Amino acid sequence: MRQTDIAKIIEYALARAQEAGTLPSVQITDIPVERPQNPDHGDFASSLPMRLTKQLQMNPF
Repeated sequence: MRQTDIAKIIEYALARAQEAGTLPSVQITDIPVERPQNPDHGDFASSLPMRLTKQLQMNPF
């Protein structure tokens, strides 16, 4: 799976959460997906939850 594929999956999940009312509507222009420096942390990682906490003033967990 490519990073762009994972970004699309995250974008889809975010849209579904907004439609369900779980998350307020926010504009996201870029969904960062990277390979972690430590391979023990998985194949891919995204800092989007941390970015959203600032915009939505919510806990990332």
